[in-house]
Amino acid sequence: MIPKHLKHSMMKRVLFLFSAFLALSLTTACGQGAEESTNVIEGAGIRLPLPEAWKVEPPGSSMRLGQASIPGDDGEAVLAVFFFGVGSGGGVQANIDRWVGQMETADGAEPEQETLEGDNTMITWVDVSGTLMPSMMGGATEPLPNYRMFGAVIEGEGGPWFVKVTGPEGTLAEARDDFVAMLKNAKVVGE
Repeated sequence: MIPKHLKHSMMKRVLFLFSAFLALSLTTACGQGAEESTNVIEGAGIRLPLPEAWKVEPPGSSMRLGQASIPGDDGEAVLAVFFFGVGSGGGVQANIDRWVGQMETADGAEPEQETLEGDNTMITWVDVSGTLMPSMMGGATEPLPNYRMFGAVIEGEGGPWFVKVTGPEGTLAEARDDFVAMLKNAKVVGE
C-alpha cells in the first residue's frame, strides 16, 4: 500500500509529465511546415519571399539591398532590389519611364504597366521586352537582344523599394507569374 502523501506527490508528477509531453507534442506538430523560407530578400523594412528555384546571392553592387538569380532554359536572369531611403529614389512614373527607356522595343511593342495592391503596399510595375541597352548605371555593357525587364516600385510605410529583373525573354516569360506573386506577397516589416 502506498502512503497517501506519496500517492498525491506521484499523481502531481504524472500530471506534470503528461502536461509537458502534451505541450511539447503540440508545439512540434504546430511547427511542422510552419518554418519560414530562408529564400527571401529582407532588409530596410521589406521582406520579399522568393520562389524556391530563385537563389539569393550576394549583391553585385553596394547600391543593392538584395539580389537573386532566376534560372531558365534561355539563360539566367538577375533580380535586384534597391532602397535609397524613406521617401527617396524618385517618383513611381519617373522610375517606370527610366526603366522602359533602358530597352529598345520592337516597332509597335508597348510596355505593359500594372498597379497591384499587396499587404499594406501599393505596387506599380512594368513588363517590357526588346533589346536591353548599355547603361552607365551598371548592367549591360553591350546591347542584349531578345531580353525582357520587369521593374516595380513598392510603396508602403518606410519605402519605397525598387525591384528590377533583367534576363532573356524566355526565362522571364516563365518567371512572370512568380514575379507577380512575389510582389503581392511582399511584406512591410519593422526593423
